Amino acid sequence: MSSIELNDEKAIDVLIFYVIGADGHIEYDEEQAAKRLLEALDYDPESYYRETVLHISGLSTEHTNELIDDAIDYICEHFDSERRKYMFALLENLASSDGHISSNEKEKLDNLKDHFKKNNC
Repeated sequence: MSSIELNDEKAIDVLIFYVIGADGHIEYDEEQAAKRLLEALDYDPESYYRETVLHISGLSTEHTNELIDDAIDYICEHFDSERRKYMFALLENLASSDGHISSNEKEKLDNLKDHFKKNNC
């Protein structure tokens, strides 16, 4: 059971954190790209920072991993194939917004892709 009540916006928030925070820090360019993405999706970028990032920062590694798994499961259950592809492309763009995709970010993206394929979602 997730420590955040997941909806479309919160699930995407968690996956944004998962991918762009994969290398241990979030670059300014990534932060600004996340803000633009959330605004384009008509989501609240301040909610991402105020609620999601602060909440995750206070979790243990185990609980953070559970939340990420719950968000991935939520996406599988609530997003159709086209919407998952679109969301994945946005996450790739966010990861590369600082000029490169780090090996940790690539690993997280690959994990997401594998999970979606493995679970036929």
